Amino acid sequence: MKTVYLDTCSIQRPLDDKSQVRVAIEAEAVIMLVSLCEPNAFQLVSSDALVFEQERNPNSRRREFSQQILQLAKIFIESNNSVLNRAEEWQKNGLSLLDAIHFASAIEANADYFCTTDVKLYRQIKKSLCVKPKVVSPLELLEELI
Repeated sequence: MKTVYLDTCSIQRPLDDKSQVRVAIEAEAVIMLVSLCEPNAFQLVSSDALVFEQERNPNSRRREFSQQILQLAKIFIESNNSVLNRAEEWQKNGLSLLDAIHFASAIEANADYFCTTDVKLYRQIKKSLCVKPKVVSPLELLEELI
């Protein structure tokens, strides 16, 4: 079974302003992905970093939405030394600390996919030529899983 790490911006995409076509399409793709997760089409990965971001979100609607999605996760990754050491290496490649911890958590989980709607993060990881996890947008992930 495939494993997927949705970063915070992907998880939150359905609650974003959908006046831009790309945002609206990605929002629908995330909703479809979450529905696929429930019948076990793939396993969702959660992490300390995701919980940290979700808990500090001042918007209660967004916080509760994230909590509901993260409860579907079958795999949980703690920010241990292995994750933090990997994150440090990814920071050297230009990722922010939190993005680096998210990606390092996906690597630690041996996830098949790392899904993000953050175009800058997507491009940074893609140019690194990292093979696994494969970095994808929600739409690309949906196409891969269906």
